[in-house]
Amino acid sequence: MAELFDVVDEQDRVVRQEARAEVHRLRLLHRAVHILVFNARGEVYLQRRSAKKDTYPNRWTTSCVGHVDAGEDYDTAAVRELAEELGLKGAKLGAGSGERGVSGKGEAGRVKGEVKDGGAEGKQTKQQGTVALRRLGTEGNPGKKQGAAEQTTKNAALRTKTPSTKSLHSTPLILRPYRKHPPCRETGWEFIWIYTLTTEREPAPNPAEISEGRWIAPADFDAWIAREPKAFTPSFILVWKLWRGKNA
Repeated sequence: MAELFDVVDEQDRVVRQEARAEVHRLRLLHRAVHILVFNARGEVYLQRRSAKKDTYPNRWTTSCVGHVDAGEDYDTAAVRELAEELGLKGAKLGAGSGERGVSGKGEAGRVKGEVKDGGAEGKQTKQQGTVALRRLGTEGNPGKKQGAAEQTTKNAALRTKTPSTKSLHSTPLILRPYRKHPPCRETGWEFIWIYTLTTEREPAPNPAEISEGRWIAPADFDAWIAREPKAFTPSFILVWKLWRGKNA
């Protein structure tokens, strides 16, 4: 069965559906997502496209990239592609820096709510409550204060230990919308939404889609692009320039 894409107009409104091959052959406007995956050291993950790809085989591209399927929204596609291409499952949408417009479901309130429920804001509120209870329980009792201080020191020492594989996999993946870009030659006539993700999980590339992957420091990547621009897909170079312009 042919893979179907939503064909959109110049305002990114769905007008009909067509088979993937026809969309590419006729250069019809459609949709895609690009996700830049970073680790705690600030390195970005690159994937090399499989030799079997119908466009730009064997070229390096965005950490995770894929089309938005027919009937799908950008946000759903980004979560799906992370799981399918890199094995990074269970990502949730967090607050982003870009305009939402016609993104996934396009509701900034919904995005903020998800961060508060499962992200850093929720954890911070819980921690503040714990500190308040501790103060109430130790006020006016020096012995308890000393015990609490010792326990806090022990907890801090435990937090500095290298996290286990299990704890890394339990850490939530927060996918942040960065910005949207209109269709052009570089994007392959796709409206694209760019997302970012920072994680200490090691990607597990899907061999059907990716021949290899690697982490690289942004400065080293800049130099590589300057030396060998044809080693990368045009859309990736565009996405990197858009991100690097505000994060150099």
